[in-house]
Amino acid sequence: MKIQSSRTGFVHMLVVACFALSPSAGIANNDYTKTVADGIADVALTVNDTIITDKLSGDGVDTLRFTRIKNDFYSVKLRSEGGNDLPGGIIADGFLLKIQNPDVLGTGPVLLKNRWSGLFGDVGSSLDAIDVRNRVVFDTADSFAAGENAKKLVLHNIGTTEANAGKIVTLGRDGTGVANVTLSLDGSENDAIGSFNLRGDLSLTIDGGTLRAAATGGDRDLFQKANAKATPKITIENAPLAIDVARGGGSVGFGISPSYASDKKITVLAEEYKPTNWSFEAGNTDWTFSNGSVYTKGADFDAKGKWPPNDGDKYAMVRNGATLTRNIDIPSDGEWRVVLEQGCRDGNYSLNIVTTVKIDDKPVLVIPKITEEAEAHGFEEFRGEPLQLTKGSHSFAISLSSTGGYGSLNFDAIRFERYETSTPGHEIVKTGEGELALVDGDFPADGSDMAVTAAGGTVSVSGAVLNGCSFTAALGATLSLSGVTANGTEIAVAAGGTLVLDAPGENIVENGGFETLVVRDYGFQWESECAWTLEPSKEPRPAIQKNGGTLTKSADQTPYGQQSLFLRTGTSASQKVHASAAGDYVLSFWQAPRNYASSHELALKVVVDGAEVVLNEGQSARYEPYRTSKTIALAEGDHTLAFECQADGEEGSGIFIDDVSLAPAMPPSDLAAASLALESGSTLRINRPENGKLAIGSVTVDGAPVRGGRSALTAAGVVVEGEGRINCGKPFGISIFLR
Repeated sequence: MKIQSSRTGFVHMLVVACFALSPSAGIANNDYTKTVADGIADVALTVNDTIITDKLSGDGVDTLRFTRIKNDFYSVKLRSEGGNDLPGGIIADGFLLKIQNPDVLGTGPVLLKNRWSGLFGDVGSSLDAIDVRNRVVFDTADSFAAGENAKKLVLHNIGTTEANAGKIVTLGRDGTGVANVTLSLDGSENDAIGSFNLRGDLSLTIDGGTLRAAATGGDRDLFQKANAKATPKITIENAPLAIDVARGGGSVGFGISPSYASDKKITVLAEEYKPTNWSFEAGNTDWTFSNGSVYTKGADFDAKGKWPPNDGDKYAMVRNGATLTRNIDIPSDGEWRVVLEQGCRDGNYSLNIVTTVKIDDKPVLVIPKITEEAEAHGFEEFRGEPLQLTKGSHSFAISLSSTGGYGSLNFDAIRFERYETSTPGHEIVKTGEGELALVDGDFPADGSDMAVTAAGGTVSVSGAVLNGCSFTAALGATLSLSGVTANGTEIAVAAGGTLVLDAPGENIVENGGFETLVVRDYGFQWESECAWTLEPSKEPRPAIQKNGGTLTKSADQTPYGQQSLFLRTGTSASQKVHASAAGDYVLSFWQAPRNYASSHELALKVVVDGAEVVLNEGQSARYEPYRTSKTIALAEGDHTLAFECQADGEEGSGIFIDDVSLAPAMPPSDLAAASLALESGSTLRINRPENGKLAIGSVTVDGAPVRGGRSALTAAGVVVEGEGRINCGKPFGISIFLR
């Protein structure tokens, strides 16, 4: 028998074997029934919340399956050795699996088979967090994982099966209390989940894994509330957060904006200082002994070579009650700590001596005495407490307590380390061909130390105030900024990458570029399977046309794609659009007359919900962009957008329409305090910006400042697209003047 999911790689061969379960002490036989066949031990409970402590696996048993036999919500508590040594894992077929220790799950995956199935961290566990290293596979959108009440459940590897068409994983569960989950992905083969239903709080840590968000099925949020009761929070614990948005869909956003943990400190070694003669290879030079000297290994003080120094051949021997001093020259300001090696003399000579190390007469390290119970030993490394020091000369001293007699200790490899402690910045790396949409709430509350990299597809940022962030668009990727205020923000675009400035919000017009349906043979078609209603349905009638046909002979090509709408005199095209949120919207499109008869004299009227919003009396002989000067207020819900061509034109005359967009109005971006570093071969696109002037604080191409206009950027090797005029130079790096 084989259980297989092509998407998860959950494949296990189950070996046929005979097997008998022996009931454990304290468990009545009538609490569950059991059968064994084809390597599967089927366990069916007759009492809810049955506790199983005995080892249910055995020779030839690959998988445990807990099956729901009534229309009741059953749970089983696995304790002790309930499911050890199970390469095929555990199948929950209508059961809640409650575990107090993850070892009971065995080594294979845990398959949550249907909407009655879930994995619980049992509240009765003595562990602070139940850390499940097994792969947890969700077979339906409603199967779930949760820590019971406040008991944290940590998942490292999750996936779905083909049966889970919605690709939604439910984390946390309402009931006796809100249940929290930590998703700590640490593998590279995590499935594309699509979205998460959150009932409880989620701590998200990505340790080498990737959060894969399948965008198939259109735009969707990565994190969603499971129900009206849920008030979940997401905390991103560390960086970087890698998000892969798979090809084949629209954009993916966080949905529930995360907060970022800021209490994690990283301490790193920033600098090492070794004073002259730090390991005594030059004898007594630079050091002052009140009682002692430098010796070479093999002397009595290292037990004739029994405990030699680790660095070189020489070391300092200091008598009890004596000092070893010198001046040190700290190379830079910062927190410094001393590092040294201390060794013993053989016999009882080193017992009961306490070592105190001082910098500028401040104790930074105290090494306790060696007692009679502790055997003498060789050189051991010790580190002192950090001390804030300024660059320059400081005093250094090692003092030994007095014990009388000839007691002594040895010292070597005395050096100093400067450490820097900081809160880590946060990073989002976007891969895959889809789009990741970020808004203001998706960035840290203080707006700083966020690095966003578009390594594939598109990263769009809208309506955000950013401070001290950095953005990178790699080869083949696009970074889109709309309504963004950036202070001290660095933007880098690699060769082959694209930066889009002031992109509009989400276009609610379907097929605004008229690229579907596909027109055959460079002609035109009247079929209506194009999201638009074309009227009238008889001659003269509107059509979707493709460049190169009779309609476009000696005419400009379409600005976007290869097809456009063609409105003959007296015809119209309309579409139902849906505004997901009430607000102000901006309409934009491209328009050109047919190069025939008096087409350039035709008037075009654009109507939204029966109200005229645009009236173009007549046009030039080529495609021109148009944009409503005033915003259009739309309520949440459905609306009608229509293009109507003047009815009294000459026969054969008409108008081309392309790239129609009706999108939420965004405030203009303010990038005057940002810097832009372009590489030759990159693309800068000005995509329907707001009225006004957009300035970028500084602009370089391949590291060299650029001054002038569009031609200067082009000469430097940048591809400049869009509708605005560009000016590079004082007082701003780039200024974009709009029509």
